[in-house]
Amino acid sequence: MSETKKVSKYAWVIVILGFLVAFSGSYPQYQLSPLAYLIIPDLGLSNSQFSSLFTAPMIPGILLSLFSGVLCDKIGPKFAVGIAAVIASAGLIFRVGSSSYMSLVICMVLSGIVATFFNSNAAKFLGNWFGPQKLGMVIGISMAGATAAMAVGMGTTAMFPSIRSAFIVAAVLSVAVTVLWFIFMKNRSSGSGQ
Repeated sequence: MSETKKVSKYAWVIVILGFLVAFSGSYPQYQLSPLAYLIIPDLGLSNSQFSSLFTAPMIPGILLSLFSGVLCDKIGPKFAVGIAAVIASAGLIFRVGSSSYMSLVICMVLSGIVATFFNSNAAKFLGNWFGPQKLGMVIGISMAGATAAMAVGMGTTAMFPSIRSAFIVAAVLSVAVTVLWFIFMKNRSSGSGQ
């Protein structure tokens, strides 16, 4: 019966923000494969080193998922995911100038923090805006951002003239989404009505 109540129009802004965060969190990782033919010889990497670069953004998911949920409970999703987005943006900005395997690994690990915080807390912050019957749909819409990022990253990155230009685009995208998150994200208590 509560689902018959009209969902706030602003709730859809939250869904769009979720989509953008998921997109910007995955896009940098999926830029790497199309650039492998440039990155591997440029940094003198082995195949296993390149594979570890690609999987580095997944490390925060293993190490920080529980922590991200606890932090979100304490300070709310706006600041928990926002702080993660700032850290990821910093990693992507530094990635533009990375000139060694280790610095690139560190930057890629940092870039994965926002995806970890988003994935761990999406149901929580979207559930505060939507009832149970719509929650699956809106989480699906937001999570589709990650899949869209995979497609765009794999499909367009080879068109960039250099590694640096591709990395700059990812950094600018991350910073822009972080700014949008802080401007438009609103915490809503789970006790709020539809």
